[in-house]
Amino acid sequence: MTHEVRVEASPHEVWEVLVDLDSYEKWNPFFVEAAGQLKVGETIHLTMAPVGKDPQSMSPKVLVIAPDKELVWRGRLGVPGLFDGRHTFTIQRIDEKTVLFRQYEHFSGLLVPFVGLAPYRKGWERMDRALEQRVEGRHAEP
Repeated sequence: MTHEVRVEASPHEVWEVLVDLDSYEKWNPFFVEAAGQLKVGETIHLTMAPVGKDPQSMSPKVLVIAPDKELVWRGRLGVPGLFDGRHTFTIQRIDEKTVLFRQYEHFSGLLVPFVGLAPYRKGWERMDRALEQRVEGRHAEP
């Protein structure tokens, strides 16, 4: 599953918003609560709000941190191999004023065929639009 949005900003400006977990509740309509330290090997705590579904909590493990470029975590439902998701955020410079922000998730495990992913994709779309507005809105602040 993937979704992307163009943002008129530098990679660093997008990165600052993405990694500020404490501010998610102020702007992020998908990850409505977030806590923890974004360090490789650490576990963070998230509450997702998929569109049309009840909020769901998860505690993924941080796998990759490449400032201004990439953040990757892995979430699991129960034991490994049941339902695992490797969630990747990338920030790619398009030109001097624009970046491409992309979310990608690779799902694996026995339950994957039985999980409807549309509510999560819609949540990502909302998050990406909100991130774009938050980052670009910083330019308008005095």
